[in-house]
Amino acid sequence: MDYCFAENGLTAYKLGQVMPSESFIHFIGEQRYKTLVNFILHYIADMDIPIKRGTFVEYRRGMINVSPIGRNASVEERHEFERVDKEQRYRAKFVQALKEKFPDYGLTFSIGGQISFDVFPNGWDKTYALRRVEDENFDEIHFFGDKCYPGGNDYEIYEDPRTIGHSADHYLPVINPSSGIFLLSDFSPPSMPIVSKPPPLPGFGLPLHYEPEDEYPDRESFPSALDPTLGHGFSNSDHPARLPAFTLRELAMVSVMNDITDKPDWEVFDESIVKKWKDEVLGNDGVSKTAEGNQGELDARDNRDTKEEAERAERESNSGDVAEKARENENNDRGRDQENADGGEGEGDDEEDENEDGDETEDNDLPRLTEKSFQYCIDELRYKAGLYKKAGCVSVFTADVVKSDTAIPSNLLAALKAAVAPLEDVPKDQQDWHPGSDEQVLDLVHPSLFPLVYGVSRILPDSTTNLDDCISRCGGGEVIPPPRPQANLTVAFSTKFQWLPCDVDISEDTPKIVSYINNLHPRKHSDLYHVIEQILGHVIPLWNATLSPLRETEFPERIVYSSADYDEAAWRGYIAEHQPKQLEGESERDYWSRLYGEWKVMEHKRQFYIQPDVEKSFSPPPEGAISDVDLKRDYSSTGLQVIVKLANIHLTPDKPRYAGGTWHIEGQQNEHICASAIYYYDIENISTSTLNFRSAINTVHLENGVSYEQNDNNWAQDVYGLQAWGWAVQVLGGIKAREGRLVTFPNILQHQVQPFELEDPTKPGHRKILALFLVDPVMKIISTANVPCQRHDWWSEMILDSNVLSKLTVELKDMVTKRPDGFPITLKEAKRFREELMEERKEFVLDYQDENFRNVKISLCEH
Repeated sequence: MDYCFAENGLTAYKLGQVMPSESFIHFIGEQRYKTLVNFILHYIADMDIPIKRGTFVEYRRGMINVSPIGRNASVEERHEFERVDKEQRYRAKFVQALKEKFPDYGLTFSIGGQISFDVFPNGWDKTYALRRVEDENFDEIHFFGDKCYPGGNDYEIYEDPRTIGHSADHYLPVINPSSGIFLLSDFSPPSMPIVSKPPPLPGFGLPLHYEPEDEYPDRESFPSALDPTLGHGFSNSDHPARLPAFTLRELAMVSVMNDITDKPDWEVFDESIVKKWKDEVLGNDGVSKTAEGNQGELDARDNRDTKEEAERAERESNSGDVAEKARENENNDRGRDQENADGGEGEGDDEEDENEDGDETEDNDLPRLTEKSFQYCIDELRYKAGLYKKAGCVSVFTADVVKSDTAIPSNLLAALKAAVAPLEDVPKDQQDWHPGSDEQVLDLVHPSLFPLVYGVSRILPDSTTNLDDCISRCGGGEVIPPPRPQANLTVAFSTKFQWLPCDVDISEDTPKIVSYINNLHPRKHSDLYHVIEQILGHVIPLWNATLSPLRETEFPERIVYSSADYDEAAWRGYIAEHQPKQLEGESERDYWSRLYGEWKVMEHKRQFYIQPDVEKSFSPPPEGAISDVDLKRDYSSTGLQVIVKLANIHLTPDKPRYAGGTWHIEGQQNEHICASAIYYYDIENISTSTLNFRSAINTVHLENGVSYEQNDNNWAQDVYGLQAWGWAVQVLGGIKAREGRLVTFPNILQHQVQPFELEDPTKPGHRKILALFLVDPVMKIISTANVPCQRHDWWSEMILDSNVLSKLTVELKDMVTKRPDGFPITLKEAKRFREELMEERKEFVLDYQDENFRNVKISLCEH
């Protein structure tokens, strides 16, 4: 930049060197200045305006700035005064009074901004800057300003015959064109703002690791498995984001209830239908056939049944309707892409998700249901059926994972497909295939593209954008500095990137998106905005159901296990027949050593564990026993923040199989995501797709609440599917992806998409999702309301479509839109940032997330 002008050019720099300057006081004289200021203050004192704050007269070198309400007014007060001033013309009347009182002072009065007007000597308007360049003999001088109307502070220079004026209401870069042409812009360089008070947002005005409960004890965040905080960190075995360990029989019960509620009409009050389900689950002779469930293939044998009964039950289980497979076993041939590394519904990364410790329950056999446990399931489902009629959704896994096939009406599903179609109908070279996905994952709207980039992105320090001005304000504000190193800033936080949510007003019946969805053009795709708003209205009740249990101190358990007991009679009969006899001359010590060493007596005995069962009938929780989270009730005044993603998985005859994802939790701690919603709105020609969930578990009960014999630790594996000294992680089960199904879940659970493939391998197929990630409503983060549009393509298109450059040659237009000052961000740069973000989050998922989720082991004492 060759020249920089301040105060209309009274203060000026040329090639970085200060130029000679003038002053308002020197021009008008001290006595006249006091007379002028006294009159102004008396006039303001007599004004009847709604509010008055402070700093009514601000002296600057080349002028004074007069504000009837005072420059200390808040942003909201400024907006309100501007609105009222348009009706009452306070400033215009004030200026007229000054002109009449001081006609011989040689002053110009220029209204500008929201709350003030400038007073300066005649000719000391912005045309003063032209004096600074008179000796340059430019052929053309182009001026760009936003208040070019009569009375506006750009009017004089805009109309001056020495300039070619351009009226603009948005940021334009200052460029250095070819010799003979000078471009003069009234827009301050975005990297050089004056900020009096930054907004209180984590990473800008607040520490990045700020937690509201540190300052406001009543504003407690929802628990998260990403929680890095000290004192109650996730390494504590009783962290609030850890679930109790569930017995395998309880997981089998959950699997059965999940399968029943997958039926189109799960009429639990029709005894004939219930009997049919009972026959499918237990068999006509009362033998359970829940042999395949969400922990892998379920074993159909009871520990006290004969081998023949177990084999028969296992064969029958393969045809059971209710006991159909709820998930595919984890596949070792994943070939995953990197999609899961930077978020989403589970499109994985390039790394294997190993379970080398064998500590999880997914490969364990689940015990069958009993008459008691089956009846418990039916009673619980009858209770949930009443809730379903009211809310249209049902909770499946504790925590709560909630599903609904009716929450989104069919006409809204059709509207979503129609509104998304323009994003899909683009030339092949404009399709955004997710890096590393082998052209299987197509990103339509993804938060990792054009995210907040510390040190690059620009934030508005004292105002916010909306859907109307988010593009025109591109380049405004100041650069967000990288977070400073701090002791409590763990790797749970990124110091490079943050996904940008949109702000959502939920004070009315239908939510209203009030700031742009990142990477979704608010004007071109206004129909899609309206559809997403309506969908959000249907999602919020499910989020309420998902989040409510997180306000409880304990999670409910259907089966409580307290003692590792055996069927002693069956065990004695077994050892009488199978246990090796003591050899002649064999010492007692050697004999017992052989029993426990070679024969492994405890491995034989473990098959006679008595599997725990429900001890009481199901009883609904008392009214008010569960905390009632109501987002609309609790946060209608502050609104919500939501991160939006639209992505398709496409399979073809050449690429007929999707390899699945890796276990992960959404986002990093920068985003403070507390819950997610996945809407499967379009599925065609693919096999069953399942979204699996697993939890970190609270080990206190396992370690202190179960009695067992010396050296007997096998019950942990056989009753819970967990290993002594293994990681405290348990797979809960999976939800099938169906067209029209909405699923919500909290950020205390990891989730993983299972592999799927084409049903008809000769035809293409796809699965399309809308993902909505809810930012913890007690924690406002930097959003698109604070960061105007960063996309160079959106900005340049707006500039070229407007008349602001109509007087420029094609060459100059091209120079302006090539953003010579390095902003806005081009698509090429955005994709480079995305690669960096993905690599960072890939390491985060595989290192911190996995370590944080699996950093507690089950420690069973030898006693």
